[in-house]
Amino acid sequence: MGLLACAHHWHDCYEKGKPLTKIPSEVIEGGEDAVRTFLDDLEKTSVDQLVYRSKVCIVGPSTWGKTSLVKSMTKNEPLPENIEDRTIGIDLFPFTFKENSNDGTTSKQHDVTFWDFAGQDIYHVTHALFFSERTMYLICVDLSVYAKKLEDVKMCTALKQTVVMERFFEENVLRWVRFILFRQPSAQFKVIGTKVDLVSDIKVKDISSDMNYHMTSFLKNLDKEVADEAKDALNDVFKPSNLVVFSAKLEDSIAKARQSIEQAIIDKPNLSITMPATYSQVLAQIVKTRRPDANATPANRVKQVIVPFRALFNKLMDVPNLEDAGKCQAILRVLHNLGDILWYEDNGKDRDSIANPDELIILDPKLMLDIVREVVNHNYDTRKGNLYEALRRDGTLHHSLLITFTWWEALKEAGDNMVPLFKRFLQHFNLAYPASIAEKLDEVDMIVPMYWKTRAEAQETVKPLAKQPSMLMRISVTGSAFAKWKYSLPAAISEAVYVNFVVQCYRQDAARNVGPAHVECFVRGEFCAVIKFVADKSGRCDDIEIEVAAATHEVAWAEMRDIVMSMENVLRKYPGLKSTKQGMLERYIVKPDDDGEHDHIVVSGLVANPSELKKKRIKMPWLPLDFDWYIQRAWENPGKLEELRAQKITLQLPHRLDVLRQLVVSSETRQLPALWTLLYSKETSEIVLRIHSDISGLCHHVPLRITVPNKFVMEHSDSIQVNFCSSDCWLRTLVRDLSFFAE
Repeated sequence: MGLLACAHHWHDCYEKGKPLTKIPSEVIEGGEDAVRTFLDDLEKTSVDQLVYRSKVCIVGPSTWGKTSLVKSMTKNEPLPENIEDRTIGIDLFPFTFKENSNDGTTSKQHDVTFWDFAGQDIYHVTHALFFSERTMYLICVDLSVYAKKLEDVKMCTALKQTVVMERFFEENVLRWVRFILFRQPSAQFKVIGTKVDLVSDIKVKDISSDMNYHMTSFLKNLDKEVADEAKDALNDVFKPSNLVVFSAKLEDSIAKARQSIEQAIIDKPNLSITMPATYSQVLAQIVKTRRPDANATPANRVKQVIVPFRALFNKLMDVPNLEDAGKCQAILRVLHNLGDILWYEDNGKDRDSIANPDELIILDPKLMLDIVREVVNHNYDTRKGNLYEALRRDGTLHHSLLITFTWWEALKEAGDNMVPLFKRFLQHFNLAYPASIAEKLDEVDMIVPMYWKTRAEAQETVKPLAKQPSMLMRISVTGSAFAKWKYSLPAAISEAVYVNFVVQCYRQDAARNVGPAHVECFVRGEFCAVIKFVADKSGRCDDIEIEVAAATHEVAWAEMRDIVMSMENVLRKYPGLKSTKQGMLERYIVKPDDDGEHDHIVVSGLVANPSELKKKRIKMPWLPLDFDWYIQRAWENPGKLEELRAQKITLQLPHRLDVLRQLVVSSETRQLPALWTLLYSKETSEIVLRIHSDISGLCHHVPLRITVPNKFVMEHSDSIQVNFCSSDCWLRTLVRDLSFFAE
């Protein structure tokens, strides 16, 4: 609906002979009301009231001068960083400057937020959460480290020098370019050489030439899905003449670096969003509201900056031209997309409907960063105690440890629902999942996969499920049906994708066992799945293998389908992976490895020729019976997803009934009570369930109320003994076979 509103407006502009208004994508995403709100406010805003907002992310290895750069620039004075004060996670720094016109008669105000990203590997997964399209990325290169590496390889042969420096450039510079381009194919970059006071001018020239050589080689083979604009920009910024050098100890270099970055922002207007007056005033009011009190406790701080929509709207009512909640909502959505606030709305809500008054908004993104960095923190490597050892060993973050952290303790003090809410946020970000099967997250331990060090441990050997009959027997998975799928993807992002994936495919009803580089998940009596990370020795591409065992071929592929769709939802966040020109991302359906063979089918081939599937299945019975769900990209279609869920329930029901019958009726040692009664109302389609003592017949618990389909009793009449209590609506049932509850 947002695009439709834009089309109407642009048509009006065309009819009236006016230039077409540039409408930011962040506004269009908000829907029709957001577009109209933006255009109305833009029309009321004078040129000198406009503010141009932009975001700059600073990346590079740890201790390579990122924080010194941003602090010196924003404070406009030399501020060398203490090596002990390294960034943990992400820090934010505001920055403002004026862009004057050539004749000096007008000026534009630019408001910039610098996002300083820590360089340690453990944070890379969290970094990707905050990458966005409208961003400039500054890559910091430590000139002193680079110069030393060039000096070290001088005694090597020319070939060895090239190989060593290529690997050095790949690990310290190109990895950031790759990682960002996979998330944002149109990303714009700038390179800053830090610690220039430690190297000579000759060394700077050598470094810039070496980086240019390796970047040029990279660009020649860069994937076609990466925008030409991004390629041209990379080629330009890595030219030797364009390297900007900086030292936190030299005032002159600080001024030059600042001027260079300001000019880069001015030269890339597409990276800025135009903020009309009301938007700027709303943000100013939010900044005022969230301004920290020096004496505030962490709990008070949480209450100050995490507020319901209703409370925030009431505070913003003094802003001129903010007429109603709808306009307020539209502006807040844009501020969320810009990263000025955080508002994770109900996904099932209509975008044009008014927000839930009690829906929480985080006014200061720094608070969320603080909360996340207490979960993912490199400093825990040296902490002592069993709880920290468990965290380092397998990523188990015990609830008892979590609530000792400053901000999580503050969340607990701020309200009973706050800790479980932010645990759900960790799941939403694909950062953590519950350590045990539980409906509520109140006191549940969490698993944080970032601590697994997956790539370093990826040499472990995990047998195929077909060769683990004892394990399958232990979890009551009968039959010999297997399904296998494999992803091959670039090493630059493979570990981040794997970590996101194992969280994304978490399901509440499945138990999990975690290994150094694999995860087993299973539902007893139904299926077992193994997800395995396989590192390639070349360091180019890694594999993520998925294998499922179940009683039948159909059930195995139904479970595989759900797991694959979870992975596809993760990959949607990496649009730079779309092309397979260089085999950057490939999918395979693999023959289960029960006889030493390694047959496989490339999925892209089946998508291109779906009619071939039936022909191939004659010789390859291990292929899925139905592949329409993948061809139709069911994970992007809510209606198709509901259809698949219904099909899966129908498919699983006979097996679940059989298992439950054996537990309840056939087993010598009953695992479930034998005597239950139900009251069923036709008017409400609700059953009231009571469990009775086998000896006294009494019920000793509060009755359970369950909503059921209208035809529930009729469809399960073979499992229910019926007695009518009245002639119209009530039905009393004596149940001695509860197998229908498997549904």
